[in-house]
Amino acid sequence: MKNRFLSLAVVLLTMSAVFAQKASAQDSQLLQAAEEAAYNNDWTAASNSYKQLVGSNPENANYHSQLGYCYRNLGDRQQAIAEFRKAESLYTAKEKAKVAAQTNQIALARTLRENEQIDEALAVLEALQGNVNKSLQSAVENEIESCKFAQAQKSNPKDNMVLNLGAFVNGDKVDHSPVLSPNQKELFFTSRRELEGHSTVSENMVDENVFLTTIVDSTNTWSKPKAVDGSLNTNSHDAVVAISPDGNEMYIYRDDDNGSLLVSRRSGNSWSAPELLGGNINTPYEEKGAALSPDGSKLYFASDRPGSKGGLDIFVASRSDNGAWGNVKNVGDGVNTEADEEGPFVSADGSKLYFSSKGHTGIGGYDLFSAPINGDNVGEAENLGAPINSNADELYVFEAGKKLYFSSNRGNGMGNYDLYVAGPTSLMATPETVVNGKVKVCKGEMPRTSVKVRDNSTGKEQEVTPSASGDYSFTTNRGHNYTITITANSSVVFTEIFDIATNAPATKEYQTVQLDPQNDCNELVADNGLTPDGIDKKRYDDEGDNTLYDRYIEIEDVLFEYGKADALNNNAKLNELADYLKQFPKAKVMVKGYADSKSSAPAVNAKLGLRRANQGKQYLLNKGVKSSQIVVKSFGEENPVALNILNGQYSDECARYNRRLEFKMIEQGETTMLIRGIRNIPSHLKSPDYKRDYTKASGWPETQK
Repeated sequence: MKNRFLSLAVVLLTMSAVFAQKASAQDSQLLQAAEEAAYNNDWTAASNSYKQLVGSNPENANYHSQLGYCYRNLGDRQQAIAEFRKAESLYTAKEKAKVAAQTNQIALARTLRENEQIDEALAVLEALQGNVNKSLQSAVENEIESCKFAQAQKSNPKDNMVLNLGAFVNGDKVDHSPVLSPNQKELFFTSRRELEGHSTVSENMVDENVFLTTIVDSTNTWSKPKAVDGSLNTNSHDAVVAISPDGNEMYIYRDDDNGSLLVSRRSGNSWSAPELLGGNINTPYEEKGAALSPDGSKLYFASDRPGSKGGLDIFVASRSDNGAWGNVKNVGDGVNTEADEEGPFVSADGSKLYFSSKGHTGIGGYDLFSAPINGDNVGEAENLGAPINSNADELYVFEAGKKLYFSSNRGNGMGNYDLYVAGPTSLMATPETVVNGKVKVCKGEMPRTSVKVRDNSTGKEQEVTPSASGDYSFTTNRGHNYTITITANSSVVFTEIFDIATNAPATKEYQTVQLDPQNDCNELVADNGLTPDGIDKKRYDDEGDNTLYDRYIEIEDVLFEYGKADALNNNAKLNELADYLKQFPKAKVMVKGYADSKSSAPAVNAKLGLRRANQGKQYLLNKGVKSSQIVVKSFGEENPVALNILNGQYSDECARYNRRLEFKMIEQGETTMLIRGIRNIPSHLKSPDYKRDYTKASGWPETQK
C-alpha cells in the first residue's frame, strides 16, 4: 500500500533541490537519500535523513516542512504540526508570499484538521485567503470546505457503529484491503506482519503478503490469520484487491513495474502463482486496486496513466466476448479529482461504486465515498460521513450485506493500519455478557491487584479491583475481542486475548488466575477452551493427528430401535452439515451405519447397517446435498462403541448405543471442517476397543456405494 506524498509536497521537493545546489556534498547526499526514501514510501528512513539535514541546517524552512510530511505519513501528527509550525516561523516575509511557504501552510492546516484541531486549521487558512498564490487558491478553498464538513460531521454523525476486528486479526504493523469470500466465511486481507522466509524491506516491516482468517463456528468470530497456501505470496509486495463472484479467482496487486494487477486461481485450499491481467489493464504506469462488477463484465481499477486528472484515478475496463479486457475509460469527474482516488469496490447489486479519495471534501486524509452507477456512467461522489470516516485515513472498502469492511489508521488500533467493520447501530450493537473471574494466591496474603480489560473492538478500557476473596467481574459485548491484563503489586502476572462468542450467555466464567505462579497449588486452573493463541481447541483433531481445521461441528450419534432403520427426525446438526456440503460442492461425507450383535448373523447386521446409512444419506439428499457428495458404508456389528454383553449376557442398556450412525468428512471443501462425534455413554458401558477411524475388516461383503 502506497502512502503517497501529498501532491503539494512536490513544490517543496523542488525548493529543496534548488537549495541542495548550494549545500555541502554531505547534505546533497542526505537530501537525495531522503527523497528516494520518500518516493519508496520508507518514511522512517526519509525522516532520519531529514532530521540530519535539519540538524546541520536548523534555519532551513523547507527541510523542516519536509520532515513534517514524513511525520504526517508516519501517523505522528503532533510532531508533523511542530515541524510545519517551525517552518512557518522560519520563512521570511518575502518568502511567505511564495508557493513553498504557502504550501507548508496548507499542509499545516490539513494536519491540524486531521488532528481534530479544526478551529486552528481554519485560522491558518483564513490568514492565507487574502494573499494566496493563484495556483493554490483552489487548494485553500477545498481545505476550508473540508474543515467545515468535518465540523458538521463531528457534531452530527450518522447512526453507524465502527468496530475494530480485534487483536486476533489485526497485528501491530499494517493490515489492509479486506476482501470477503462469497459466503462471507473467509476474510482475505493484506498484512506486513512477520512471515517466515520474508525479510524486512522498509519501515522495519516485511513485504506485503496475503493472509486469511475464517469464521470460528463455536463463537462466530474470526480466527487467528494465516498466510494463504500456494504460490501467491512472493518477496515482492503482494496485496489482495478483489475476489470473483464464484470465489475461484483472486485479483492481486504486485509492486512490479511500478505496480501491476494479476489474477490467481483457486485449487482446493491453495492458490496458483498469479498471472498478469491481459488486455490493456497493465501499463508502464501504476495500476492498483481492482473491483469486478457482479456479472464480471467490467473491471474498475486505479491508475495514474495518461488520461487521469491527477495522481491515481478510477478507470473501468470492459470484458469482450473472448474474455479479454479492453475499452479502458476514466469513470469521470464525479469520482476523480486532481488528487488520488483508489480502492474501488462495486456493490453486490452493481448500483454503487465505493472508493477512497483525498481530493473530495472530507474529514481526514483519505475518506470513503460512494457514487451511483447507471449503466456505463458513474455519478457524483458522496462522502460516507462520520463515524465511518475519521480524522485519519480510510482505505479499501468491501461491502457485505449492510456492513462495510475497510482499513484505517485511526487512533486506538492494534497497529499502523487495522481492519474495521461498520454498519447501522441497530445491526452492530450486541447484548452484554458479564464475565466473572477470580484471582488467588497459594501462599501468603493477597497482593494489591488490578484487572484491566480492553475492548479491542471499540478501544474502550475498564479497570476493576478484585474483592478480598479474589472475585471480580466485568461487562463485555458479544462478538467483541478483548485483552485482559492482571497486575499484582504493579507487575504484570497475566495477559490474554480472547473473544466473547456472539451466542455467549448472559454470564460467563473466566479462568482462575494464580498471582504467585512460583508457588505450587493443588487446585487445577479452569480451562477456557482456547489455546494460548486464542484458537478454539475443538478445531484440532485431538483423536487423530492433531490437524487444525478451519471449523468444526459436533454431531451426536443417531440411534435406532432394535432391528429398525426408520427415517431420521429433524436434526439441527445434520442440517448444519448439509449447509456446509451445499456451500462447498467439492466436500464429501461418509455416513457409517452400525448394528448391535444381538443377531447371530453378521451378514444380517451388515445389511441393517447399510439400510441405516442410506437413511442418513436420504436425509442429506432431502436437504439439497448432491448424491455425489455422500458415501455410505456399513460396519455392521463391528467396532462397537459400547459393550454388547454386560455381566455375561446381552444388555440392551449397552447395545442401544451401537445401533447408530456416525459421520466423517472424507474430502474437504475450500474451508475445512472436522466432525466431532458426541455420545453420552456411561463410562462403565463404553467399549475399550472402539476406534473412531476404524477400517472395515477383511472378508465382509462390500456394502459401500
